[in-house]
Parts: sequence; C-alpha cells; structure tokens
Amino acid sequence: MTTTTRTAPASDIKDLNLAAEGRRRTEWAERSMPVLRQLRERFTRERPLAGRRLSACLHVTTETANLAVTLQSGGADVALCASNPLSTQDDVAAHLVRDHGIKVFAIKGEDHATYYSHLRAALEHRPDITMDDGADLVGALHMVALNRLDDLAPPVRQWVETLPAAQRKALVAGVIGSTEETTTGVIRLKAMARDGVLQFPVIAVNDSDTKHLFDNRYGTGQSTLDGIVRATNLLLAGSTVVVAGYGWCGRGFALRARGAGANVVVTEIDPLKALEAQMDGYRVAPMAEAARIGDLFVTLTGNVNVIRLEHMRVMKDGEPEAGGARSDAGARVRRGVAARREADLRARRWPADQPRGGRGASRERDGHVVRQSGARRRVRRAAGAASHEGRASHSARAGCRDRASQAAGHGRHHRYTDTRAEEVPRVVGDGHLTANVIQVRVAHLGLDRTTNTPVVILQEQEGERVLPIWIGPAEASAIAMELAGVKFARPLTHDLLKQVILGLGADLRKVIITQVKDNTYYAELHIYRGDAVIQVDARPSDSIAVALRLKAPIFTTENLLALTSVETGEPGAETGPTPLGPDELKSYLQNLDPEDFGKFTP
Repeated sequence: MTTTTRTAPASDIKDLNLAAEGRRRTEWAERSMPVLRQLRERFTRERPLAGRRLSACLHVTTETANLAVTLQSGGADVALCASNPLSTQDDVAAHLVRDHGIKVFAIKGEDHATYYSHLRAALEHRPDITMDDGADLVGALHMVALNRLDDLAPPVRQWVETLPAAQRKALVAGVIGSTEETTTGVIRLKAMARDGVLQFPVIAVNDSDTKHLFDNRYGTGQSTLDGIVRATNLLLAGSTVVVAGYGWCGRGFALRARGAGANVVVTEIDPLKALEAQMDGYRVAPMAEAARIGDLFVTLTGNVNVIRLEHMRVMKDGEPEAGGARSDAGARVRRGVAARREADLRARRWPADQPRGGRGASRERDGHVVRQSGARRRVRRAAGAASHEGRASHSARAGCRDRASQAAGHGRHHRYTDTRAEEVPRVVGDGHLTANVIQVRVAHLGLDRTTNTPVVILQEQEGERVLPIWIGPAEASAIAMELAGVKFARPLTHDLLKQVILGLGADLRKVIITQVKDNTYYAELHIYRGDAVIQVDARPSDSIAVALRLKAPIFTTENLLALTSVETGEPGAETGPTPLGPDELKSYLQNLDPEDFGKFTP
C-alpha cells in the first residue's frame, strides 16, 4: 500500500503514536483482499467519487481501513466513526488519520455519550453518501427528516437543534444513497420502506451472495467463536452450545462450534431451516427446552427477544450469552444475563418517583398497559436487598410495579397480600417444565373512568392478587357476552378461533398470559391434538374470551402477578377500575360501538 503523510484533520482517536503499528497491520490485511486492490487501482484512474462527501459508521478494523483508503482513492472525502466501540482498533484509527488524512472518530471502549458524539461528527461532515453497519447513521438522518428530534441521542439532538429548518432539510436531501451491511440494519430499513418513510435508496449489502456465503458464514462463524473464547476462556469441547437461528451466521458458528468439540443445539422458528439443521447433524429444539441444557447461548438472528426472561429463569446459573442486535457482526459476551434483563424489564416501566400520566397520558388498548391519571396510584417497593445464589431476590425482581388495579368489592385503600394459589407446572412441547404459572379467573369487567377504557380483571383462584388488562370495547363486549351466556350479533375473533380449534379435532387445554413487553401483554393458546401440542401466540383479550367459550382454564406467570401487587389509592381518592353491573356494562359498550359490532342480541 502506497501512503503519504498528511496534516491530520479534526478527528477523535486514542493516540496518534499508534499509527506505525496500525499501518503494518493494515498492509498485512491487504494481502488477503485482492479484489479491493483491483478496485483501488481502477478508482485511482477513474475517480468516480470525486467531489463526494462520504460518512461511514463501520467497524474500525484493518479491513475497513483498506476500504476507506480505496474510497478515498476514488475521490471521496471520507469520515469514519465506529459502529461498535468494542471492535475498534486504535492503532488502525491512528494510521488512517496520520497516513491518509481521513477523519476518524473512534476509540476502543468509548462510552455511550462518546459514541453518539462521534456519530454527530459523521453527520456534521454533511455526507452525500453514507455507509452503515446497524443503521445508526441512517436512522439518525431519518429522525431529523421526520422531525422526531426527541428520539435522537442527546449529543446528536443538541447539534441538530442548532440548525435552521432549511439546513436540517438539506442535511437529509443531500444524501443520494447509502449501504447497509447487517441483518439488523436491513430489517430496520425494510420496515421503513414498507412504512413509506425511507428518504433515499439503500443498498442492502447484507443480502448479497458473497456477504452471506463468506462474511456471515465463515467470518462471523470464526470471529464470534474467537470473541467468546477470549472473553470467557471456556473449554468448548464437551460443552452444550445453543445456537439461536440457522441463517448464514448461525450455520457458520454452529460449524465452528462443532469443530471445537461442542455439542450443538440449534433453535430455529423457520421449519425449513430447522430441517436443514437437523439434516446437517445438529440437535434441533425449541428455546424453552434448550434453555435448560445449554452451557453457552449465542443468538445469530439479527433480531431482539430471542432469549427472554422465561428462558433465563430456567438456565443454569452463570451461563454466558453472546449476540444481540448486531449478532451477525460479532458477539459480545455478557455474564449475569438474567439479572441484567430483569433490570431492563424494570427500567421499561415508570420510575417510583415519576407521576403515572396526566390528562394527556396515552391510552393504548387491547392488551396494552394504559397510563392513568388522577388516582395517585403509587409503586410499591418491597423491602430487602438480599440475593440468593447470584440471582435477584423476589423483592428486587419485582422492582417497579405494573398498573394499579382493584379487585371486585375492594373500594378502599388496600395492599394485596402474597397469598398464593396452587402453582401449576407449565408444560410445553414434549412435557418439559419451563416455568411455574398460577391459575386465575375472570373476576370482573371494569371501567377505568380516567381513560374511559374497559378493563378485564384476572384474579387468583385462591388469593387476592390480580392482573388488570386494559382492552378495547369490542373485546370487552365479547368477554361480557361470554360471562352472560348470550348470543352474538356477528362472529368475533375468538368465535372464529373456536371454530378453527374444533375443526382441527383439537381442544384448548389452557390459556397463559405470559409476559408484558413494551407495555403490551402477550398470551399463549395451548391446543392439544392427540399427542401433538400446538402453542399459538394471541392477544390476551381474544385468548380470555375463547377460554371462556371453550371452558379452558386461564393461567398467568408468577412474575406478572408479583408486578401487579400494588396500592390502589388513598381513602377518598379517585379509585381504579370499578366493577360494572350487567345493564351498565351493556349500555356503556353499546354506546361505544356505533357500528353494531359485538352488541348483545336482545
């Protein structure tokens, strides 16, 4: 590689004195990049990028360094920031700044604020073209275009707010195109394209055959395994490694893990990919089963919530997990996963000292937690900070409590006790236990008068704890009619579900309200057909209605009941959801339902 020393522009790197080592390593990596060398020779002659400003948010490594130099050879004015602080190679960053005059904003291990200040610097470059690894750069540009400045990180938002409206518009309008290298980023961008908000064309590099066949399969397979071994010093031989996802990254990692002597278990929701994994010689199992036997967990799906709280509760203590949102670009190993995820679950709710809504509070329905106003509902924090065997105590796990509620007949200040109903083992698939659930019943339908929203109250069969679920009027009407045993004006969703279940010659054994995520409750239908078990995700309102229709028991998880054991208000204060009598409920639902959907039949 031929280089010339230049005056370094404004950059933010660790140490310019590391440049010599970075140059040596970058030139060594170039030997394995013959195609890029040919492109550089052509770019030097043709200068196709002359006059273009290019901002890239990529892994700052020797390979990226060679790419950046090639782009510069084509005439581009390049600015580079790091897409992952843990992969940044400081000596390579110094080499690019000192020997090529490329603007680099990257420091290995940089904190959250520094990461976004570097992203801001890449935007301040006023790029014509962007290159992304995770869509953070493109995402920030679109938040500016859609005027969603509150969704920007503070360092970026503070800079954008100093720009006049015309400059903000020009910042996005000046971009002629972008590239995206990861599964995660492509998923985000395709969603934006479907919603009609994508502002400029983006080349999905991740979808190219060479990216799949070589980088994802062989590159990620090796680098992920290497990162795990370096971080944990685990002996893979004889260990059970759970690989979530059998796409190209999953194929590559599973191959490398098996080569290291590991017993590989693959989890995959695509039946064809699962079959492929089985025929490639791997054991295939659902995550609910794999969670109990795995020694190491690696997610390679490009998606979130692949490993959830119910899986972590049954894992062996201290199991490492690798992966995350950018799992196809290399994994970060985290210990103590269960405790951290529970902390994240608590953080997604309201802090103890934050008022729960006001007149302008949001009113999501159909299984969503509704922000209420006026009732002075407060979070109950349980005392005690002891932990057991490295796991958070029940009090600590409960953390911020869920929505305040009130059971039938309780109109005064009340705190629900910890009396428990009989705990029923939850059975999935071939009978392996995955969690403890508690049977509940529909205590009553109520009306949250502060938001004019129906609420179904589920209460322990033997106990006082309740789980309130805010639903829409049509769903409340369906549940009310099931409780009253009256006919429908027309088929509702749960009536169709009933016909499908019976048409299959199956029976509904149970409904489980499984979790709350992003302020939305989730439920599962457990349908049995002979020896086969079909588990279907569904909305809680429809699930409760079909359970009533088919006389199936309803369960919920212990942690959800723990989260909703709350204080319901001071004496004399405005109360929470109150029971409605049959006539009052009928009148209320009919008034909310002008198109005659779901009304009672006289």
